[in-house]
This record gives sequence, C-alpha cells and structure tokens, in this order.
Amino acid sequence: MLYFERALKQDRLLRALTGLNRKAFQSLLLAFTHVYEQTLTDKPRQRSVGGDRLQPILEAALGEKRHYQNAKSTVSKHL
Repeated sequence: MLYFERALKQDRLLRALTGLNRKAFQSLLLAFTHVYEQTLTDKPRQRSVGGDRLQPILEAALGEKRHYQNAKSTVSKHL
C-alpha cells in the first residue's frame, strides 16, 4: 500500500503505473468508488467476493502447458 500512496504523490510514477495523470485518475477513482459501494448494497451474492471456481482457469493453464510441451518435443523429433 505504501507504493500506491507514493504513486499518488508523484505524477511521473502514477503515469508510469496507470497511464493516467492525477486528475484523470481521481475522476476514475470517484466513479469506481461509487460503483463499488453500489455493489456492496445490492442483493446478496451467491459466492463470496473472489470465491469463483478456479477449476476452469487451472484446466486451461494446464492444457496450454501440455500443448506447448508436446509441440516442443515433436519439433525436436523431426529435426
């Protein structure tokens, strides 16, 4: 959190991290704060915040890893 506070004080660092100047960042922060607070007061959630299933993400990551490992091994066989 200290790095974020430091970035808010230094325009150059804030622009490097977000691509926005301080004025644009503050206007977005106000908009996102309003929307975030609105989601907290909406109907109850089925899952907790961040409680989505990880299985599809893990399966996709493992599938890509297997695919690229197989591709690399078959390429070396044909050289």
